[in-house]
Amino acid sequence: YFFAIGSLLGYALQQTLLVRYARRIDGLSLAFYRNASFFMTLLPLLVGSSASDFHVLFSHWFLLLCSGIAGSVYLALLFSAYKFLPVGLGTSISRAFSTIFVSLFGWLFLQQHLSVTAMVLIAVILIGVLLLGIQHEHVSHLDRRFGLGIAFAILGSVPVAFAIYVFAMLSREMSPFVSGYFWETSIAVCCALLLFLMLFLLLVLLLLLIVMLCFCCMCSLCSLLFVMSVGLNVVCCLFWFSCC
Repeated sequence: YFFAIGSLLGYALQQTLLVRYARRIDGLSLAFYRNASFFMTLLPLLVGSSASDFHVLFSHWFLLLCSGIAGSVYLALLFSAYKFLPVGLGTSISRAFSTIFVSLFGWLFLQQHLSVTAMVLIAVILIGVLLLGIQHEHVSHLDRRFGLGIAFAILGSVPVAFAIYVFAMLSREMSPFVSGYFWETSIAVCCALLLFLMLFLLLVLLLLLIVMLCFCCMCSLCSLLFVMSVGLNVVCCLFWFSCC
């Protein structure tokens, strides 16, 4: 419980500090900057790790990659939600729904069954968050599309639930500090890959647009030449008939 509460408090402080930048730049770029900093700041977590930890880690490289992509999507959606929602409300909605999906993954894959009391408490939290979202007051510096922010927060809860499930599975087979370090840094790598992919797709679309414009111009030019040639032939025929 000590580690869970400490993680919760640290995460809350981090999100409060990051929300200022989340409303200035896109969510995926901010996710990259956030997790790229962990390459150095979380490096002390690897102190005392054994070779077996790294062996287990790299044997699950594909799962770690999928978890990194899921974490990238989650952070991008959550930071985007902060443009429309107060930080407390956006985080609460995301956490409430991610709790449901994490519990579902734990039940399906880890055989972690919840008691009736736990399910009732989760339902109470979810209802409370939804009521809080309905009774919101608009803040002047936020975008007025409040529903879009709620949608981003809810959509982000699905990938983060999968990422937490992978992290929990890896932490059972190796040091949680090692798995935590590589999980956070893998998100930075995946964010960079997604940003590169988006840039590549943008360049491809731009190239296709240029090709289509050139093709349309050529077609227009050919049509113009065709009309001019037909008109010239008509004029020549009229001139010939008039001469005859």
